[in-house]
Formats: sequence, C-alpha cells, structure tokens
Amino acid sequence: MHEGKEVEVNKDKAHLQDSTMLESEPGAQTVGGIIRRKENEAEKEAKREDKKDEDKAREDKDKAHEGTIISLSYGELKKAKERGEDAKTSRSRDGTWAVKNGKSYFGFKLHTKVEARTGLIEDYDVTAASLHDNQVDLSRPGEPMVRDKAYSFVSAKGIAVNMIRASRGNPLMAEDKEANRILSGIRVHVEHPYAVMRRISKFTIMHPTTIPRVKIKAMFMCVSFNLMRAAFLTKPVN
Repeated sequence: MHEGKEVEVNKDKAHLQDSTMLESEPGAQTVGGIIRRKENEAEKEAKREDKKDEDKAREDKDKAHEGTIISLSYGELKKAKERGEDAKTSRSRDGTWAVKNGKSYFGFKLHTKVEARTGLIEDYDVTAASLHDNQVDLSRPGEPMVRDKAYSFVSAKGIAVNMIRASRGNPLMAEDKEANRILSGIRVHVEHPYAVMRRISKFTIMHPTTIPRVKIKAMFMCVSFNLMRAAFLTKPVN
C-alpha cells in the first residue's frame, strides 16, 4: 500500500474511487425499534423522577432496564414493518442507517471508479449504506487508484494512492498537506458524476430498496452519465 506522498501519480493513467449516499424510504419503525424507543423513554422517565436522590435514581434505572413491561398498541403493531429477512415485501429489506458528516442517512451507497483522463465511469458497485468505503476495492492489479482519506491505511488490488489522514500523535506535516492538495485536484473528476446525478437526474433518492434493484438502476444511471460525458468529450471545438 502506498500513501499519496510516496507515489508520483500520472493524471493520464490514474483511476479514481469514491462513494455517495443513495437515500431510501426507511419505512415504518420496526417492532424492535419501537420497543427500544419505549425502553429508552421509560429509562429517561425514571431518571427524571428523583434527580436529587442518586441511589433511588440508580435503582429506578435498573428497574426500568430490567423489569419494565413494554406494551404496544394495535396501531403501533399495524404500522411496524420489519426489515432484513423478516420483511414481508421487497421494501426496507436491504437498506441500513449510516452517519456521514453528522447527518443520518437510510438506504444504500454507490461506489464508482472513474478514469481521471476522461472522467468516464469505468466500474461501480452498490452496498448497504453502513458498509465502510474501505471495504470496497474497484481497482485492478497494477493500476494506480487515487482515493480520499476514508481509505487511509487500506491496501488495494492495484496501487493504492490514498490521501493522508492525521492520527493521534501524528499531525499532518507540510509535505503531507501539499500531497493532499495535489491529490484533491486529481480526484475532482470522481465527484462530477455525483453532482450530475444529484442536480439533474435526482438519482440519489431511491424508491427500490433491495441491493439488486438499486444496482440495476445505478447501472442505467452510470451508462447515461457516460453517454452525456462522451458527447461532451467529442463535441467539436470551434
């Protein structure tokens, strides 16, 4: 594995990888989720009963956690929808929750590989939103793959040229910041398809909520983007 400052990247031969969230409708809260919410509410109520008496508050907390009987109304049970293998329909089966930049998302994640020279999408994959970016490798042996800090310290089938992330006790040096600046300029093309998908096609809001269906829709979106990009690249220069 190579960090960015260790490898000289040829823009004409580099490949870029990144991901974007594909939001989906989470559906009604699951029965388990409703029960957990009610348990949390019961625990908070126990804390509010007597804040001044720590011993009593601790005892109430234990009772709320261990012995409280949680009951669900008919309306709550009717609205509840299971996810995963227990889902009765194709909706809410594969989507998961994830947090990015302090915001919670439910749905999926689109991973793309883009050729830096042309800006065309070469490969893609779709996963649940909660899967970390560094678990998906779209590179091929021998090709340099420029990736952001989310992939730091993670190898690839190709040559991993990752932006450098600071760690505890190891702040970025001036040369690290300069390397990141250069790599950021190279990988700007990987963000272009996402901008087109968001602003023009509204693609990042998904209605199907199973990975196979989302992947098919993503395939058509990637092909559509490549056709638009190819038309731009072949446009005669006046």
